[in-house]
Amino acid sequence: MIRVPHLVITTVLAVGISLCTLTFAGAYAMPDIFLKIDGIPGESTDAKHKDWIEVLSFDHGVTQKKESTCSNPTVSQDRSTFSDFTVVKSVDNASPKLSLACSNGDVIPQVTIEICKDVSDKPCYKKYTFTDVIISGIKTTGSGGSIPNESVSFNYCKMDYTYTVTNPKTGKSTEVKTSSGSCGDNSHKNGP
Repeated sequence: MIRVPHLVITTVLAVGISLCTLTFAGAYAMPDIFLKIDGIPGESTDAKHKDWIEVLSFDHGVTQKKESTCSNPTVSQDRSTFSDFTVVKSVDNASPKLSLACSNGDVIPQVTIEICKDVSDKPCYKKYTFTDVIISGIKTTGSGGSIPNESVSFNYCKMDYTYTVTNPKTGKSTEVKTSSGSCGDNSHKNGP
């Protein structure tokens, strides 16, 4: 029986796992997310998003309270509730201005979020545009050996949302759906 040294087995396993991880990561690449805030530049060096803020993740939702009972099966509509738009980002040169804008209650005319595919030309397929925005909260978290992250929440008066699909055969982009909502009068519209 041939004895294979433990180091060789460990190296072969490590290389195999790395190749599987790279293959999986390439097939399911995470999108690039960029944030533009009027008057608050970031550190992005991306050609299409220079001086935007690079975002690690985001969270947003709209809920509609509906009620029905067994005796009355009709569903009644109530006012929809737009949650704050929250992003997680690394601490960067925008951090002090974000904290100051939050503490002062400054109204920011426009905030834009673009979500782009992580490929060479970075086509953006999802875009949020918020108007009359205040930073409703900012929280910094960190641990030893890493750059601290910030969670920044935005409250807004109006939101426009656009999703764009790219035809894989032709490469042409088509805006599929735009929806907008205004928190002031609870109006919203959906459509192509």
